[in-house]
Amino acid sequence: MPIDYSKWDKIELSDDSDVEVHPNVDKRSFIRWRQQDIHQKRDERNREIALLETQVPMYEELNRRVGILLAKCDDSVLANYQQVCDFLSKTFDSSKPPGVEEDAPTYNEMIEDLFTDIKGKLETASLDPNDGKLVREQVANHTKKIEDVLSTQRDKLQTLYKERELHISSEDMHTGWDRSFLNKDSDGSTTGSASAASSTSTTTKATTTSTSTSSSTPVTKSVSQKHNELSSCTESDEEALAKYSEIPYENLVQIRDFLKTHTNIITQANKDSLLMSAFDSEFDDDHAKTKRIVGVSILLQYVLDVLNFKKIEQKPQIQQVVQQLFDKMMGSGQQQVMSSFQQELASTFDHIQTRCKVLRQEQLESGELEGTEEIQLKSLDDDTTLVVNLPDSESSDPTEQKRVELFKSLPERMQQALQTGTLDEVNNVFHGMPIEEAEHILEIFDEADIIGVRALVENESDWEQLKGEYEQNLAVEDHQHQPVLEELPEEGTSIIPTSDIVD
Repeated sequence: MPIDYSKWDKIELSDDSDVEVHPNVDKRSFIRWRQQDIHQKRDERNREIALLETQVPMYEELNRRVGILLAKCDDSVLANYQQVCDFLSKTFDSSKPPGVEEDAPTYNEMIEDLFTDIKGKLETASLDPNDGKLVREQVANHTKKIEDVLSTQRDKLQTLYKERELHISSEDMHTGWDRSFLNKDSDGSTTGSASAASSTSTTTKATTTSTSTSSSTPVTKSVSQKHNELSSCTESDEEALAKYSEIPYENLVQIRDFLKTHTNIITQANKDSLLMSAFDSEFDDDHAKTKRIVGVSILLQYVLDVLNFKKIEQKPQIQQVVQQLFDKMMGSGQQQVMSSFQQELASTFDHIQTRCKVLRQEQLESGELEGTEEIQLKSLDDDTTLVVNLPDSESSDPTEQKRVELFKSLPERMQQALQTGTLDEVNNVFHGMPIEEAEHILEIFDEADIIGVRALVENESDWEQLKGEYEQNLAVEDHQHQPVLEELPEEGTSIIPTSDIVD
């Protein structure tokens, strides 16, 4: 990936070697004057931006309230100052513009002052101040003037934003990561080890191998291990974020009120943290929780986009943005906004599901599953092979009937695999089976002598040798079972009767 050095183009002044001045001009003085000019222009630009950021929302809110007033009130109400005041107090709250002084008038008081000024101008012009039609015309003209001013101020504010972004300053520097993390080994971590193999009373041998599976235990959540690295919020913020993730994304009113109360969670890091939580819940196959978390994270991103666009950082302004955004989503344009939201929700949810499937597959292929053991049967000797010894269900032999009962106690899938007579089918059933259940099945194999060993003989001489050893072992066993006769005493030897001996 090529390195982008374009950000250094925004530096206005670097070291002294880049400055060339006239020989009659002191170089140090020129650099100092240049720095003072840069700082002065920057301060003026910042003050102008702060002023416009206060005026633009204020004028927008004033025009909104005046528009509602003109639409819902007839001329007779507009002509009566007291009725106008009553309408304003009943329809709107008594809030003040954000970022103004404490003694600044409220929005309603500004509108009341506007009607007072209009009536005064009508009296000065020898017109009837109680004529509702004239009052409406004057208010409409005033609203149009404010709209023209707003259009100019918006353009100027965007120009100032672009000009500010052209230069690097110390205000652009911020702390990236101010927390450290120490990864500790979990106490319950276990290494994949071979389970106890089954060995029958004859020559049955089996081994267990530790392999990867996704059916017995959940996939290792490598995504969630990065969760703490993305989050830089305090403990209280984490609790608030957890509560926020539990709100249904369809309940826009509750989400709006929660974000207005907890503006501190409106950060890009918390939005990323929510997506990590969505991955975690999807790994747990909790699709409903995943979709809910994705929904609230998208709504949080909508708020962040507006705040970043308007460069808003103060809490009152953030609350106002949240209010206006959700009012718009629940207003007349609800259908279009919610349609776009549903499309993004479906796209993100499908992406998370796809990525989780890919991650599961990658972890299966790379053997990243932790604490998972799996039993597989195989022969320890290359010259032998494991075979399936099924019991005879028609036999009247008690031993064989006992084997039949043990065979029927096995799971249905295992019985079907054994009836095929192939060890691969048996191992397929063992694949993904919990280790406790697999060990219980091995005990049944051992007791019922279901798995045996067959030796592979390459030539006739080896067969004759094995046959001779087998016959010799049988002869030894027969000899061991013959009764041993006691040696009789020689003739003339007296035998002492032990029955007459008294201790």
